[in-house]
Amino acid sequence: MQRLDALGQLTGGVAHDFNNLLTVIMGNAEALEAGLVADDPRRSWAELVRVTAQKAAAVTSRLLAFARRRPLEPSVIDVAEVVAGLTSFLDRVIGSRIAICSISTGAPLYIQADVSQFENAILNLCLNSRDAMPNGGSIIIEAADVEIGSAQPSEPADLPPGRYVSITVADTGHGMDRETLSRAVEPFFTTKETENGTGLGLSMVVDFVEQCMGAVSIASEPGKGTNVQLWFPRQKIDVREQCFDADDDVQ
Repeated sequence: MQRLDALGQLTGGVAHDFNNLLTVIMGNAEALEAGLVADDPRRSWAELVRVTAQKAAAVTSRLLAFARRRPLEPSVIDVAEVVAGLTSFLDRVIGSRIAICSISTGAPLYIQADVSQFENAILNLCLNSRDAMPNGGSIIIEAADVEIGSAQPSEPADLPPGRYVSITVADTGHGMDRETLSRAVEPFFTTKETENGTGLGLSMVVDFVEQCMGAVSIASEPGKGTNVQLWFPRQKIDVREQCFDADDDVQ
């Protein structure tokens, strides 16, 4: 417990300092963008710097939440809509050597979550997938309406029966062996070089999903890629009252 408290203090301090640096980056990027004409190719570069800095600011926000210095701000969101809005940004961040495909039922899939933290969770998983495919490959982001209760092997054992929204991020990367997979969600555990990873990304994703009363499952094999599945209690809208309620099926 003392180690976790110390980790929270360290994480919060680093996030606060990093956020100050991002404020300077975003301010200068906005100034550059405003000073360039619309057809200047440098304007898109300045825009990318600004948008990326904004996403990085969301990461610091998530770090502060991880340190319990900032509460989450949950709202009811449509998973498919949020993922679709991330697609163009992910294409630019992930790079042209990796194909990204998003799949959904076509119908709204509502969950209750902090939207910026949800976006950051998807971004973290996609960046992990990118790093696992240095020679290129593909990432599939799939959202689905799932009913838990049939005791299928892929179902998280610690979730009560009911209706859930699952978001799967699957890649064609090098995968993980059993030992690596068993430690994948440990804070600060990483298989990347020191300068390329902190080992906090996946642990923060798990922490966020669990705060939303959900769960995370991971399947991976060497040479066969990795599938990370996020499970959130499904929310439904009462059209007559125009309000959202937790799905009655979830006990």
